[in-house]
Amino acid sequence: MRQKISGSLVVLILSVGLIGCETSAPTAVPPVTPPGGVDNSSVKLTEIDVAGFERAVASHPGKVVLVDFWATWCGPCVRAFPGTVALSRKFADKPFVVMSVSVDEPDATPEVKAFLAEQQAQFDHYQYAGEGDAFDAFGITDGIPEIRIYDQTGKLVAKWNGANEVEIEAKIQELLQ
Repeated sequence: MRQKISGSLVVLILSVGLIGCETSAPTAVPPVTPPGGVDNSSVKLTEIDVAGFERAVASHPGKVVLVDFWATWCGPCVRAFPGTVALSRKFADKPFVVMSVSVDEPDATPEVKAFLAEQQAQFDHYQYAGEGDAFDAFGITDGIPEIRIYDQTGKLVAKWNGANEVEIEAKIQELLQ
């Protein structure tokens, strides 16, 4: 038996899909599968907990640091990630560093590495391996993708849930001046 879905419900479903991903992996959406022929052996993916993350950010004094929290199961994350890669390339000659933190489960490491290889993302990549839920550990309350920007002293100065490339780039330029 077919049921009709109201227009309001369709709009609600679509808008939730555009905003960002929830705070846990949905079971109905399959992860990104490694594309044939992509060599992910050169992708370095380091397991990290919150203390390690804080050390990683602090290890770049004098540089603006952008951190992209994402997952392969998150459609908005996958669509936004090329923007992160583009920013890393645009500001490569500046005191600017990009880091990505995957909140995928540890068994998704092959998919994470394949995605990063496909994106040709040439910056530091981490995968959460700490105790408990990654969202709770990192204080991600509004879902992913979450972009954070730290100033040259390591202080968090901005964060966005979802991609807002214009605002993100403007903040980077402001801090680099």
